[in-house]
Amino acid sequence: MGGHLNGQRVAVIGGGPGGLTSAKHLIEHGAQPVVLEASDDIGGQWHRTAAHSGVWEGMCTNTSKTMTAFSDLPHDAGLALFPRSEDIGAYLRAYAGRFGVSERVRTSTRVTGVERDGAGWAVRTRDELTGRERSERFDRVVVAGGRFSRPRWPDVPGLGAFAPSGRVLHAADYRTRDEFRGQRVLVYGNSISGLEIASDLAMDSSIEVTSASRRARFILQKVVRGVPADWQWFTRFAALLGRALPPDALAAGLRDQLLAVAGDPADVGGLEPDPDVLASGISQCQHYLAMVAEGRIAVRPAISELRPGVAEFADGATGAFDAIVCATGYDLDLSYLAPEIRTILGADDTFLDLYARTLHPDLPGLAFVGQYVAHGPYFPLLELQARLLAGLWDGVVAGPGEAQMRADVEAYRQARPMLAAEPHHVLAGLFAGELGVVPSLTRRPQLTAALLFGPLAPAGYRLDGPGAQAGAEELLARALADAPAGAAAAGAPGPEQIGALEMIADVLGDDELCEAAALLARGEIAVAA
Repeated sequence: MGGHLNGQRVAVIGGGPGGLTSAKHLIEHGAQPVVLEASDDIGGQWHRTAAHSGVWEGMCTNTSKTMTAFSDLPHDAGLALFPRSEDIGAYLRAYAGRFGVSERVRTSTRVTGVERDGAGWAVRTRDELTGRERSERFDRVVVAGGRFSRPRWPDVPGLGAFAPSGRVLHAADYRTRDEFRGQRVLVYGNSISGLEIASDLAMDSSIEVTSASRRARFILQKVVRGVPADWQWFTRFAALLGRALPPDALAAGLRDQLLAVAGDPADVGGLEPDPDVLASGISQCQHYLAMVAEGRIAVRPAISELRPGVAEFADGATGAFDAIVCATGYDLDLSYLAPEIRTILGADDTFLDLYARTLHPDLPGLAFVGQYVAHGPYFPLLELQARLLAGLWDGVVAGPGEAQMRADVEAYRQARPMLAAEPHHVLAGLFAGELGVVPSLTRRPQLTAALLFGPLAPAGYRLDGPGAQAGAEELLARALADAPAGAAAAGAPGPEQIGALEMIADVLGDDELCEAAALLARGEIAVAA
């Protein structure tokens, strides 16, 4: 099997993490990718000076270095647990150089159109330096950019009226708190960027910071009890629990965990979240709640109306502000796709109807990588999806038949109204399952506990199945060794977790899980340190 991609020209739209890892894996399968990047360098959002980047000065990742990496290029030893944006930009340039992607990148090349051209695809581009336009034919196209390049503005009465007396900007344009010294700033939105920007502003005591949002969320710190949050919350055990428990039981258990490690935001002056965690949602920021507790960030509910220089809130309170930062997310921007394509995809501002978030049976040769909203780390997901795509196109991964693919697309279309951000462990399980690289829990007893209760480190998906690598065990051990003190203990299963694992194995009828639970109960599987 395989060989279907040999010599084929593939346009990869976007030079961010998704585009780079897509190109890397297409090269490995014999394709000839061309990466089309609109800005003057690769990196996507991590190219801080690019017009489309939402990265600000001094910003660090909100995911640990273990989970902000690809499987075959570990970060340098000594890198901070939560690296700076500049570190991630350098990492992506090193990745592109190491795997032969750099020489296949065309920078300052904006894609302006994609349409069918016989059995291939016509891609129109514009040179951002000269204005020259051209059209090229490619055998295949990978759309790996545009998910976080079009700011979403809040639907607030009077948004335009505020501007004559104050400044309104989107979080995508926030660069430094120095611009706001001595000002009264309202940050609207409590996703990660909203909480981080409010916290960054509050570091300057001359800035009066107010944080407002339509929906109160539970808020986790990046480091919980000395361990990165993404090591604790995005695990294979969590994914299995989500499959075995009914939604109400899952939400209740999750709420209990959140209250135990993070508390109720209302207890320190924040907004009271809906008790149903699945309705309220979860956000993350290391300093936000502490700053609320210290009075350095004032908290308000949704904005009901804006007037020149004044905001009125849903609770009837009003406040005068010099600036508003709208941290209200991004709309999917695939306007360069032909209308026929967008219709087939059922494209709106958030979703595309796709099998495994990647392919549509009526659009052979067109694929999508990273065109979803994930809750948690992105790099491992992008790599898994790129590996799945390359394997499917090359014929080394069988994939579903057309009927099953259509059924999967329809099931996703029906589920769209109930979906928001999809948890990392759910998407990782989807991609790894379709690719056939879910690691065995019993083949390597010394890793079993880590694979179940530890982080979903990228190297874990190189242990088994297509693309398995001989050095994966060593890479995984290295990733786990980067853990701060206490991480191994946090991942060690106790009697309660082992009991839950036995319940899951019974509900799902999973023989391997049953065997792993029995070995753990007898203490025959060590916790990898």
